[in-house]
This record gives sequence, C-alpha cells and structure tokens, in this order.
Amino acid sequence: MPSVEFPRYISVADARACVVDVCTQRSLGGERVALSYGIDRILRNDLSAPYSLPAFANSAMDGFAVRGSDLPQFGERRLRIVGTRLAGSEQDFSIGPGECVRITTGAPLPCGCDSVVIKERVLIDGEEIIVASGEIASANVRPMGEDFHAGDIAIRSGQRLTPARLGVLAAFGCSHVEVARRPRVAGVRLHPLRSR
Repeated sequence: MPSVEFPRYISVADARACVVDVCTQRSLGGERVALSYGIDRILRNDLSAPYSLPAFANSAMDGFAVRGSDLPQFGERRLRIVGTRLAGSEQDFSIGPGECVRITTGAPLPCGCDSVVIKERVLIDGEEIIVASGEIASANVRPMGEDFHAGDIAIRSGQRLTPARLGVLAAFGCSHVEVARRPRVAGVRLHPLRSR
C-alpha cells in the first residue's frame, strides 16, 4: 500500500515570518487621494515642510504685544496702546519703547515686539495699559518654525495618516496626498449550493 504524505505543519511564528517575507518583496504601488479620503491610509513618500510652520512669530494668546525690555522688574509700568493687530490682518505696526499693541491669538507679532502679556493680567486705563511685575519676556509667543522649519521631514513614508497628520498636510496647503494602495485579499470564490 503506497504511503500518504500529510502536509507538514509549521509554527505560527514561522508562518508569520513567511507572510512578512512575501509581503516585503511585493510593492502595493501608490495612489493619489483627496485629504478627506486620507484618514488611516499609509503615506507613500516622505513629506518635507515646504515652508516654516508657523510661517511667522505670532501670539499664542489674546492680550498685548510688548517689548520684553519694557516689562517692569518691580512695581508697575504704563504702556501706551498704539493699535490693534488681529489674526489675518495685514495691517502692520512698529512699536517703540513704552508702547504696546492689542493682539489676538494667531496674529503676527508687530515689529519691535517679542512678548505678549495676556489680557487678564493687565489693567486698561484709557489709551494705556498697566503691567505689573512678574511678567516674563518672550512669554505667550509662538516663534516662527516652532512646529516645522522649511525642509524638515514633517511626516515619514510608511506612517499612518491620523487626523493630526492630515491637519499638518492641510496647514501646508495640500489638497491631495500620495498613499500606498490598500492590499486586496485573494481567495477561492465559493459557489452557492445548487438545489437538486
């Protein structure tokens, strides 16, 4: 009677290693999708920052942009309000000693300013503010390039596109992204039982 050869079984770890080996030898290729379809997809190529983000030093809080050298070490100091800087506004200001600018979150820092005192920590008296000691120079400012400098790799190839990473792409003005194609699972198609 001829001997029958039964299939040889391998361990789960060996089977997994075989699957990984086959997968690494095959490329899925890429496709370009809109950001709205990019969630949980895998980035195909490294993405470099086309410019610094933020692109300019800006206020992290609503308050008053001041010169750090004008902040009092002791007691209080009055600073004259010379204008208002809103986020998205193109109006520019240049301040001198003893002056300040009312500023909103995200607005570019006016020329001459390097610090922001939050609005809750000042007393407004007509066209002046009164700042008490204890404020820190350079506080409440997001410097240019705090998140990314131009040329930095912002997202690496092979990373999953999370909502936060899609937000980075949107901040860089991307409307589409190159991602890896989704794998397809091939198998045997089962035919329904035929009635006799």
